[in-house]
Amino acid sequence: FVLHGTADPTVAYSSALAITGQAQTVGVPFTFYSITGGGHGFDGSGFFSLTVDGQSIAAKTATFVDAHMRAGAQPVYERRDIPR
Repeated sequence: FVLHGTADPTVAYSSALAITGQAQTVGVPFTFYSITGGGHGFDGSGFFSLTVDGQSIAAKTATFVDAHMRAGAQPVYERRDIPR
């Protein structure tokens, strides 16, 4: 699970692209939420305020983690560009 703002002044957005690119190259499934114009940290990224399919990114994160912890659960892997 990768969440990164395109305008992050602390950690370069290219880092998120490198991580997800490498995961794709070696066949590791992932979810990548790219926040257009998003900054760094929970406030800067819109973690609690932005939504994907009606759920906050915080809730989507919790669902993703939960799906990896429960036997038989089906995690959702996707790439989404989310406007800020």
